[in-house]
Amino acid sequence: MNNKVGKSRKRGYIERSRARRIALQATYQWLMTGDDPEVIAQQYLHNGENGNFDRNYFTNLFVDAINAQHEIFSTVDAWLDRPLAQIDPVEKSVLQISCFEMKHRKDVPYKVIINEAVELTKTFGAEESHKYINAVMDKAAVAWRREEVQAGSK
Repeated sequence: MNNKVGKSRKRGYIERSRARRIALQATYQWLMTGDDPEVIAQQYLHNGENGNFDRNYFTNLFVDAINAQHEIFSTVDAWLDRPLAQIDPVEKSVLQISCFEMKHRKDVPYKVIINEAVELTKTFGAEESHKYINAVMDKAAVAWRREEVQAGSK
């Protein structure tokens, strides 16, 4: 791989990772305020302090994940050890965007999604909550990416 392509891929990875972080923050804001997701999205899209991030990916993760919330959580609820209402808002936000990504973004490897969910939780969540997120995301991978998971374990 030439150096220019490698740098481009790394920049794309970093910009998607930032988009996930910003989608997490926007989802958390939405959960706490109930404000219109489109208004929240515009705030983050036009905030110059966010730096370079994949704006389309952010919009997909944030707005589309909110629109798919009932579809996502109706499945995820069976994997939780407590009612969804008792899940910490940061963890719920991570689950919302990560499970949406797992189910609907087949272009992203499941291991990347799990790793990003765990890292976001380590950064923004409670001290040991990343272990809980990892366990739920492992179940999501098996449910929604069974063939990919099986191929990866061979």
